[in-house]
Amino acid sequence: MFTLEGTHLSLVGQKLVSMPNFKDKEHAGRKLTETITSLDLSVNKLRTLENVSDFRRLNTLVLDHNDLDADTFKNLNPKMRTVTTLWINHNNVSDLKSIIDYLLDAFPNLTYLSLLYNPCCPNNFIQTQLTAYKEYRFYVLSRMPKLETLDATPVSDHERLQVRRKRELIVPLPLPNAVISPLTKARVGFKAAKQGHLMLLKEDVQGIQKWQPSWFVLGEKNLLRYSSPEHPKPDKVIILDAFKVGEEQDTE
Repeated sequence: MFTLEGTHLSLVGQKLVSMPNFKDKEHAGRKLTETITSLDLSVNKLRTLENVSDFRRLNTLVLDHNDLDADTFKNLNPKMRTVTTLWINHNNVSDLKSIIDYLLDAFPNLTYLSLLYNPCCPNNFIQTQLTAYKEYRFYVLSRMPKLETLDATPVSDHERLQVRRKRELIVPLPLPNAVISPLTKARVGFKAAKQGHLMLLKEDVQGIQKWQPSWFVLGEKNLLRYSSPEHPKPDKVIILDAFKVGEEQDTE
């Protein structure tokens, strides 16, 4: 059961595990896969995007309230180059780095992305998660500079300037213990290129900014932040894929 309004196709709330095959379906003598520009698959049980990429003229794809994770978007073929708006709210996406990697590959022309209410997206409506959400936005925008809107909020000029200048090298992303442990247990397999104290500008509960030292270890496209040099496990892992890391030359 589906609803067709102009070039908008809706299969909302059909308890679908996968997208039906629409290759042979027509309307007004034209194939739907060649005419549909907007597809809404919200409130289903989707775990795969099979048959979705058959719609070659899509510009809007809504996948809210399903069972999708980051791997669902891996190696999507053919690429959905016409899609500019993608909603994946209320799913099971927990790996932020991977979902961005896969979306850049499968949806190279996105200008509107929404990942609200996924494990990878801090809740910006909860006061204690506001800082984490800002860091999340900075990371996503640094990886996807074409975005004009992220999570229903337009990208501001200030955010673009911040990303362009890369004033903030540090983008801390809290990762599960299962991910952190292999990197830090006796630091096996982790080659430290540099380590030492860095001064961070932190804001206290009263909104006052103060410079405070933190211990960092740099290596293998990650920057690990520790509460102290003696502590065996970091409290943050900073992913550096979006940054160019090198030594600053003193020109004076």
